[in-house]
Amino acid sequence: QAVPALEEFWFETYGRVAQTGAATRFEHGSDALGGRWFDVYAFRLGDDGSRKVAILFNDVTDRRRAERERERLHREVEAERARLSDVFQRAPSFMAVLAGPDHVFERVNDRYLELIGGREVVGKPVREALPEVTGQGYFELLDRVYTAGEAVTGRGERVVLERTPGEAAEERLVNFVYQPLRGPDGVVTGVMVQGIDLTERVRAEQALRESEERAAFVREASGVGFWYCDLPFDELQ
Repeated sequence: QAVPALEEFWFETYGRVAQTGAATRFEHGSDALGGRWFDVYAFRLGDDGSRKVAILFNDVTDRRRAERERERLHREVEAERARLSDVFQRAPSFMAVLAGPDHVFERVNDRYLELIGGREVVGKPVREALPEVTGQGYFELLDRVYTAGEAVTGRGERVVLERTPGEAAEERLVNFVYQPLRGPDGVVTGVMVQGIDLTERVRAEQALRESEERAAFVREASGVGFWYCDLPFDELQ
């Protein structure tokens, strides 16, 4: 009578406590009570024959709303993280995330794996993962970026990689950026590697130039002057 629209759940729950004497603790919401949520402890009051039920409760509506908001934000963050992860993985440039002063591989994308020959590098320090790069200056650049906190770029740089086990190392030409990564306190925590493998493009441009040079030579050769005279060879002499 006091709350005519109260949901059946409440009557069933309190009725079960009254009939069985078994106390219960739960959280539940009620649209009839303004969409509010309650933390409820219901128990029989009196002896075994009693049908009285006592209810201790706290209004936890604000807490539940805050929890739902956190859950919503968490879902949004996870969705955004998944989207960024997909973008990272499918990026047309090679990308890697290195952590700590030893530059441990945290993440690499498909293009980076193509560059290094598909090796398993995640979880390994860069000097261990790519030992053939020692002496080429790249590790020293990473150390500088991590220590100084300033980005370094390279254009058309040569790097020699053992892309296929048991075969000769290959020379690749790359543009790259080493970008420091910082934590919330501004301290450098790692290095972001991003770049483009120019090797195939450079080779194609070189092949095109060579083809154009051959074509120009043929054109010039076809224009060389010559003379013709219909006389016996002895008379020409």
